[in-house]
This record gives sequence, structure tokens and C-alpha cells, in this order.
Amino acid sequence: MRRHLLTALVLTGAFVLSAQDYESLIFNLSDGSAVVLPAQGLRLEVKDAAMQATAADGTTSTIPFDRLASFCFSTDFSILPLAPGLLGDGGFDAYTLSGVSMGHFSSADALPAGTYIVVSEGRTLKIAVK
Repeated sequence: MRRHLLTALVLTGAFVLSAQDYESLIFNLSDGSAVVLPAQGLRLEVKDAAMQATAADGTTSTIPFDRLASFCFSTDFSILPLAPGLLGDGGFDAYTLSGVSMGHFSSADALPAGTYIVVSEGRTLKIAVK
């Protein structure tokens, strides 16, 4: 019965979700790519056969249901692709897994391919650069 109620709500677009307790929302797309959004202040709506996510800053991402394979909330950034703005606007310090400092960077694109520990604005993440 609950499954049918949820299906009815999704089809009619009659609900809004709040993601205040999670770090991020991951949309896994049917082509194998993913869209990762910070969950702080995120608002989700079902509109016109698509999932519409509006971030706290007002930017909106729309994912059509025919491209959406799955989505989930996560509290662990270490498993996510590096989303724009995830490390803040002031850049970040990067370290090798051995603890050697690579320097201060404004973009992960400036790092050579490899796995790094990055620190920015009190947040520490492990990232992989391809």
C-alpha cells in the first residue's frame, strides 16, 4: 500500500523533500555518469517528468526521469566525484597519501593524476584525479 501511495505522489508531483541531514545528493544517470549536489538547503521537486533540485544558492538542476537510473543521499564525501564548490571558494591544500604536501590549489584540475588528501575550510577529503 505504501509503495502505491509513493508511486501516486511521484506521478502527481505532490511532494517536496528536504535534505538537511545529509552532506550530498547523488543522481546516478543511465549513461553511467553522476551528478552530485551539496544537500545543505537543497529542495527537490517532481515537475514535468523530471526531478528538479534547487540548491541553497538558487541554482537548479533538472534530471529527466528517462535519464535517471537512481539517486541517494550520502553523508560520506569520500565516495563521491568532486563536485564544483565542494571544497569552498578559497582553494585547498593537497597531500599525497604519504603525507607529502603538493601545495595550495584552486582547482583539482591543476593536480597530476593520482589519489590525494585535500583540506579546505575545515573539511578533509580523499579524492582521485584522473
